[in-house]
Amino acid sequence: MKSSPVTSADALTYRGIPIANLPTISLAKIENGDIGEIVALERAASLEGFFYLDLNEELVGQEILSNLEVVYDTAEKYFSQADEKRAGDVRDDIKPSQDLGYKRLPGAESFEVSIEGESNHLILT
Repeated sequence: MKSSPVTSADALTYRGIPIANLPTISLAKIENGDIGEIVALERAASLEGFFYLDLNEELVGQEILSNLEVVYDTAEKYFSQADEKRAGDVRDDIKPSQDLGYKRLPGAESFEVSIEGESNHLILT
């Protein structure tokens, strides 16, 4: 009898730690107009609110992945600053399409940057 490999998710579930089964959305399929993938994205964004974004088969995605270490290093440097320094980056009196700056919530913090004046934001946490 052949046994299947134990995954990290299996190990967590066995220990009673709940895990979320998040859908994976392909940026390449969305870029190619795949209706099923677009519907899956809309569903994931509106129901679960979270999803994995597969960047592997898209040129822009590959560029993002190649710069990921720099993004993580930048976020690590920013969030390791003193609380007073980050608090100076809070921006309250701005439009949603502008950079939102530093935010601190119970159990989380972020730095939100608007992308080319759009209301979409890059959030580093």
